Amino acid sequence: MEPRVPIGMRRSRRAKLLAKQQQLSKDRLSRRIGETLKVMIDGPVADHGRGGPARWAARSAGSAWEVDGGVVVEGDHLVPGQLATVRVTGAAAYDLFARVERPADAGLNILNS
Repeated sequence: MEPRVPIGMRRSRRAKLLAKQQQLSKDRLSRRIGETLKVMIDGPVADHGRGGPARWAARSAGSAWEVDGGVVVEGDHLVPGQLATVRVTGAAAYDLFARVERPADAGLNILNS
């Protein structure tokens, strides 16, 4: 279409739209704080020197790791493939943060069964 929108204006508009979308997503995910979810543990999250409890990347049913946000879980003695029940404690633009309530099938690791 003519006339073309200048590149600077296109970038500015894109940045504003992405910022608005991220805020809407965070607001939506924040409404899930306090919920209990069943998740599958994918693997450890690098702690970058933070210390504290172990953190794990996880996902809930219906979430694909390539395209959907995930769940960052605090908890010890978890293994990839394990199912766990977690309580949501926080939210970011695309991800949830949670703490393990209990392993959902203690000792079950679906990758090794």
